[in-house]
Amino acid sequence: MTEPTMDFKDSIIQKCPIGCSSRLVTTDILLPEGPLRRCPECGQLVSACTPDRYTQTMQSFDVETGTMPDEKSANRHRQRIGKILSRAINTLAKPASSIQFLDVGCSSGSVLLVARELGIANVMGVEPAVKAAETARSLGFDVTTGTLDEASYPSESFDLITLFEVIEHLDSPLELARETFRTLRPGGIWLIGTGNARSWTASLLRENWEYFSISHNGGHISFFNPSSIQLLAQRSGFELAYLTTKRVVLTPGQKPGYIKLAEEVLALPARILGKGHDMLVALRKPH
Repeated sequence: MTEPTMDFKDSIIQKCPIGCSSRLVTTDILLPEGPLRRCPECGQLVSACTPDRYTQTMQSFDVETGTMPDEKSANRHRQRIGKILSRAINTLAKPASSIQFLDVGCSSGSVLLVARELGIANVMGVEPAVKAAETARSLGFDVTTGTLDEASYPSESFDLITLFEVIEHLDSPLELARETFRTLRPGGIWLIGTGNARSWTASLLRENWEYFSISHNGGHISFFNPSSIQLLAQRSGFELAYLTTKRVVLTPGQKPGYIKLAEEVLALPARILGKGHDMLVALRKPH
């Protein structure tokens, strides 16, 4: 790594979003927006994206379908989210029917649907994209249009708050973490799903890792690893309940059978070593 030679004064992120004091350093991972920068303390990677470019890419989310999976992948999505939520419910050790649930960045309501299927009676969402939020409301859900802080929920309102594929969009995740802490009940769980910037996939593909691409994934500007997300938890008052990673992607797009086989073989060691592509973190608000 080298010291910065570019002028990053127009970048949407100017300092470590986790709250570290060290100056960001430039990496040799070069994206169309400029080189990624890294916090030398926690390893967080951040985009050189400008605010205008960020706003432009985020507009792609404001469609009626939102992130609702298509018919072909709906069952796989339901099973995956169902397994994730079921583990969180077991961790809470409460009947599903008594859980107050909030999905932050709920889009058109795909996670809310699974929560309702699991018997969670009190299911709510918050979503800044106007059209997607309206779709979620049309499915019968109580969804607030806006951000979590704009929703101004009373303190200690929820037992379980989910944040799937959202935190990488934020320039100030520490603010969201503290607001989440405030709105959770003691003993409550905050579930975060995001990409793992220390995965074997990220290390292998580097600038070709699709998760880094703001054109393919509108608004991706901040990239977490197991260390940085645990530091975020610590600085906002949470304790770690569990952290898992899974999946290895060796090449993007369509791939021959031998590549698929290699990915399957590597999946178990990646999970054991914390090098999987997908990172799931469960944080608990202490009693």
